[in-house]
Amino acid sequence: MKNTISLLLLLIFALLFLVSVLLYSYLNLKQQLALFYSQPQINYEAKKDIVHILDLLITKILLSKEPIELNEKIFIDNQIKSLNNQEIYSKWVDFLNSSSEEEAQLRFKILLKTLVDKLK
Repeated sequence: MKNTISLLLLLIFALLFLVSVLLYSYLNLKQQLALFYSQPQINYEAKKDIVHILDLLITKILLSKEPIELNEKIFIDNQIKSLNNQEIYSKWVDFLNSSSEEEAQLRFKILLKTLVDKLK
């Protein structure tokens, strides 16, 4: 009889311990998920659009041997506006408003870096 009671108590304590561990794990996971969902997420389509913009900028500006034409600037401008991201658009405008080639190169690098950062 004593062994049965001891065994039952041991089993109850083991179950209580197991429930505590599972409850702690659940609460920890719930907290991590809340943190994850509170951070801004960029979806697949937005990333695809950013990659498209990067491709345009590299092809039309970086690899071009000639100055960019007005219609290409307007096309790229519209593509960047369609991202609906003020930070990226402002970097683009800064690039367009550069007063020297050196400043334009720096602002273009900043624009590219901003786009790449959005993909992370």
